[in-house]
Amino acid sequence: KHSFVLDEARRYQECFERKGVDTKAEVAEIFGVSRARVTQYLNLLKLPGKIIQFLENNKDNLQIRKYLTERRLRPLTWIDDKEKCVKKFYAIIEKF
Repeated sequence: KHSFVLDEARRYQECFERKGVDTKAEVAEIFGVSRARVTQYLNLLKLPGKIIQFLENNKDNLQIRKYLTERRLRPLTWIDDKEKCVKKFYAIIEKF
């Protein structure tokens, strides 16, 4: 099953925002994943709006969901310049 990366990220985010859950380590424990994984997924929610919009618009496309994994999107989260980030994203999609 290929869950939609942003849905997964939002599940972690919602859990993190609950009363009594203060750290990424606690979120990780609740979901049975590593703290690093929680951090990696939460970082996806900080991607530029154009990328988030593209992902949302294509969330029902199984091929795109299989291709645009957290791992493939992760390097984008390291780019501070939004324009460079979006350009890099389009370069990734072109390979698809």
